[in-house]
Amino acid sequence: MLQRIQSIYLFLAAIASALTIFLPLARFCDGRKIAMLYSYPSDISSPLIYSLLIFSIFAVVIAFIAIFGYKNRKRQMKWCNSLIMASVFFYICYAFICYKVVSGGSFTYRPTIWVALPFISIILAYLGKRGIKHDEEKVRAADRIR
Repeated sequence: MLQRIQSIYLFLAAIASALTIFLPLARFCDGRKIAMLYSYPSDISSPLIYSLLIFSIFAVVIAFIAIFGYKNRKRQMKWCNSLIMASVFFYICYAFICYKVVSGGSFTYRPTIWVALPFISIILAYLGKRGIKHDEEKVRAADRIR
């Protein structure tokens, strides 16, 4: 059902993942030039930036699949695990891109507050999974009583 609390958690996780697409994730300064890192190609050119975009879009799609897959709670929990893994892979690619940019020149790295959005998405996906698990336990307990 769409009015459950875990649906709200998953919707907020989708919003957090969608915001990572449009907001700056890091700032690189070299004294004269400031380059911003987004999830899409902008100031910094690297083929791995597309992986940030892919994992962000993937997380949004997975969150909506998990929200509307409420009839199968076990599969819904698996979608929540996939959402968590997509956000973890986002951070792995983010760390690798930042390492490559900083090691390739005299840039200093300054993260923005928006880099925390995938972590918030991880927390919300975990809370959604916990709510789904709680519902599954309620259904099993009701089935035992019958």
